Amino acid sequence: NPNIFETSEVGGKFSASYNGLDLGFFTYSYLDREPTYSLLSANINSLTINETHNRIRSSGFSFAKTLSDYVLRSDVVYTQDKTYNYILNSQLKNFSTNSLNSLISLDSPTYNNFSGVLVFANSSLSSNMANAFRAQKEQFLIGKISKNLGSEKTLELSYIHELDQTGHSLQTFLNWPINNSTDLKIGGEFYFGNELSHLNKLKNISSAFFSIKNYFQL
Repeated sequence: NPNIFETSEVGGKFSASYNGLDLGFFTYSYLDREPTYSLLSANINSLTINETHNRIRSSGFSFAKTLSDYVLRSDVVYTQDKTYNYILNSQLKNFSTNSLNSLISLDSPTYNNFSGVLVFANSSLSSNMANAFRAQKEQFLIGKISKNLGSEKTLELSYIHELDQTGHSLQTFLNWPINNSTDLKIGGEFYFGNELSHLNKLKNISSAFFSIKNYFQL
């Protein structure tokens, strides 16, 4: 088992508000949730790889500002020493680079029980390798509409469009409290698009689900 300081994560955030403007500054040192792979052994019948979650550090800032009942938000995150895999002469290699992720969103006010949010997200690497597992620049456009059906019932529909490789994702969620002790939830997520897009690669996990939660009083 690894030592405690090899798996611990630490970070901090400072937030302030001034004249309706919310600001936040943060930094974190943590284990990357996206793994890096290395080849351990291979033959005609089997392939064995090792999965590693490297320690990385991210810093950035966020802000939010209300403009005529709309809310403008933005987040910028700079990550150092992030590792990605690439293929070189049929061999699995990895390289380290820095990444800059940013997004800007606009939340609408509620009108006739409808509300929405529009998000533009961008991710860029400072350098890249040929045949890398991700492109040097990725951009996404995200839209979400929520409908208040009354009696705490809500319906949400969101759509994600991957701009460069034209991938798509459609997600829906219905929260329907049946009574004070029972909740019904129905939802689904579906992925499709260009075969090279990240979202189309997730098409095998497209799913629909429902759940019933009941609260018992003892």
